[in-house]
Amino acid sequence: MAGLCTFTNVVLAIFFGYLALVGHQIYTLFNPESCKMTTNRVNRDCIYPLLTRDAPLQLRVSISASGNAVDFTSGETIWHVKEDFFMNSTHDHEVNVTLPRSTVRNGTLYAHIFLGAVGNSKLSQFARQRVLLTQYAVRRRATVSLLNLAQSSMNSSTNSSSNSTTPKPATNKQALDSSNSSSSEPPMTHWKPKLSLHLAETDMVFDRNALPGDIMHLFRFDNTRYLPILYVNDMAVRYKDLVPVEKNATDMLLKIHYSPYMLGRVRVWAAFTKSFETLQMLGFKDKDMDEVKELFHIQLHFLALTFFVSFVHILFDFLAFKNDINYWRSRKNMVGLSRNVIFYRCFSQFVIFLYLVDEDTSLLVTIPSGIACFIELWKVTKALKLSVHWRGFSSLPKVEFGALSSVEAETQVHDSQAFRYIKFALIPLVLGCAVYSLLYLQYNSWWSWIVHSAANGIYVFGFLMMLPQLFVNYKLKSVAHLPWRVFTYKAFNTFIDDVFAFIITMPTSHRIAVFRDDLVFFVYLYQRWLYPVDMKRANEFGVSYDNDDDDGTPPSENTPDSHTAGKLKAE
Repeated sequence: MAGLCTFTNVVLAIFFGYLALVGHQIYTLFNPESCKMTTNRVNRDCIYPLLTRDAPLQLRVSISASGNAVDFTSGETIWHVKEDFFMNSTHDHEVNVTLPRSTVRNGTLYAHIFLGAVGNSKLSQFARQRVLLTQYAVRRRATVSLLNLAQSSMNSSTNSSSNSTTPKPATNKQALDSSNSSSSEPPMTHWKPKLSLHLAETDMVFDRNALPGDIMHLFRFDNTRYLPILYVNDMAVRYKDLVPVEKNATDMLLKIHYSPYMLGRVRVWAAFTKSFETLQMLGFKDKDMDEVKELFHIQLHFLALTFFVSFVHILFDFLAFKNDINYWRSRKNMVGLSRNVIFYRCFSQFVIFLYLVDEDTSLLVTIPSGIACFIELWKVTKALKLSVHWRGFSSLPKVEFGALSSVEAETQVHDSQAFRYIKFALIPLVLGCAVYSLLYLQYNSWWSWIVHSAANGIYVFGFLMMLPQLFVNYKLKSVAHLPWRVFTYKAFNTFIDDVFAFIITMPTSHRIAVFRDDLVFFVYLYQRWLYPVDMKRANEFGVSYDNDDDDGTPPSENTPDSHTAGKLKAE
């Protein structure tokens, strides 16, 4: 019984319990309890729909600079459809909206939506929603061609000496200045190019005392009946879709889309909208949530699969992190491990961190990447056997590097040989891609070009740096020195990333990086089959796995003796 109460089993129990709770909540979202008549219940506790599913409808969309709409004539009507319009129909419409002067001068603009039965003019029987068509945001940084900018600077210097001016260099310089100072610019009015309207396709009878809290704000009543549940999907507009409203703008294109939604889907979307509003109040920016909004552009079953896969991904990340820390904490030597691979992982992690900072990525991604940098740096100190000795506060600390044993020295010979072959292929490829990007792509600054080139090189050609470890395994004819439990968890995450590569929109370089990891892992599996490990005895590197019961206790490890070293050299 004590063997079942390990740390990993407790984590798994909590994980699956949380999944069961989430599954139950999702079920209740799609299957709410309807009003039931009993002998002790009066009829006024049940609320019935005002309109049936097959009732002909009319939809009116008007705009105004004011957020108050008293009636249909409060603003300018930009779309009014009342023919062939039903609850289960789908409509798309494009209209050029004339902007008021107040909106162009960094003001706002509202859309007022009215939905009711055809032939009805009573405002109280119309479902009404108000939504902002504008949003205050900081203008995105401009990108320029760095070579053209350098050439323009040279031309401007030459022309300034001859008292002449060239318009084009000034334009490039202004673009660079605006890109560097964009973070200090005040927010300006941006246009939302899409308006998504959805009607909950339901004729359910609700209990007045048990209305769903997540869509309570969408209910409108006419005596004992509720009006059609109209929902405006603001998540359809992402931060990158916003269009700046320039000072000379006169009109903007608006795409209006209407389609029916299941009641459960409206409740899910409304719940996530409230969650986004809470995150914004906590300081998260709109572009931090763009990737999450991207998920809502796929089918609902794909969305559910994505969330489930995300939970599993987090679980394996945690287990891999725990076992990786335990492995390196107990590691006393570098026998069988490639130092160059450890150095490369530390360098690449810092490059990716700088890349995320340059892209102004969400803190939810940047902070874990920064923590990973310190972990990789700690692994480097373990690989170098680095120790710091303090001799008092008045003197500088003394840094010492541990000596290599004969077996470790042999490992490093194989590692250096493999790295010498790899760098002849890796360096020209990375430099070639950097030159290509400099010639044909645009960046915010020279620093941005350096960071992006290094990050793209890691994404696309980084798998080459995983090959030295394979070469060391081949030369030693053993894989007993590798943390296979960590590899297993990371392998599961690699296959999960394959699923994400088909579902989520991502850069091509990142998608390539996902699939090339699969190939390298299959080679590791082949070596594991080729060089089997007896888990019940200490291997040739002095590592015993019989104590690794997954409760956080690292396996025992002894330093290889001279007999082991002679055995390896004989091989």
